[in-house]
Amino acid sequence: MSMHRLLQSFFIALFCLTGCASIQNTPQSPLSKRILAISETPAPRSDIRDYSLFTPRNNHNNLNDYVEQMIMDFKFNSPFNTPIAIASFVEFDETLTKTNSLGNQLAEAFLIEMTQAGYPVADINASGWIVMNANGGFVFTRQQEEGFEDICCALSGNLIYQSNGVLVNSKVFDMQTKRVLAASSAVIPYFVVEHLGQSQTP
Repeated sequence: MSMHRLLQSFFIALFCLTGCASIQNTPQSPLSKRILAISETPAPRSDIRDYSLFTPRNNHNNLNDYVEQMIMDFKFNSPFNTPIAIASFVEFDETLTKTNSLGNQLAEAFLIEMTQAGYPVADINASGWIVMNANGGFVFTRQQEEGFEDICCALSGNLIYQSNGVLVNSKVFDMQTKRVLAASSAVIPYFVVEHLGQSQTP
């Protein structure tokens, strides 16, 4: 190789090395800095959690536990000498005549818990006779219209559907004077009552 070609190759190699180094050491432009800063900024996270739908992993409460607490909140001034009738809980609307599976099961739960607490309770669904057929023997009816002469008071209430559960207002009142003798309220979460049938208005 001639001296001329050797010098030419040396200058070409030197130029390439110098160019690469200058490119690597070139300071970033303001635009490139802004792009880098934007790419490194974490995107804001939107909180989509809905605590009204929260369901705990382990829940040991059932409908009767809430009913028991409401009974404990009753403050009666005198003992009862005659039975208390327990009616279905109704939806809080303009008619106060609509009930559902939750309203009927609340009435049944109050009947059981009030009896266990020592209060005299009458089952207004008891027919007073036994009907026998091929399916079995039956003592309950929903069509009874009489036989409540010995009832002093009634226990019932209403259901109000909220975002976090069903607000249950329960009250005991005198059948003759309509005077409220005791009352209590509790919010029962939807995850407790959702398996009981209709637990929210359409």
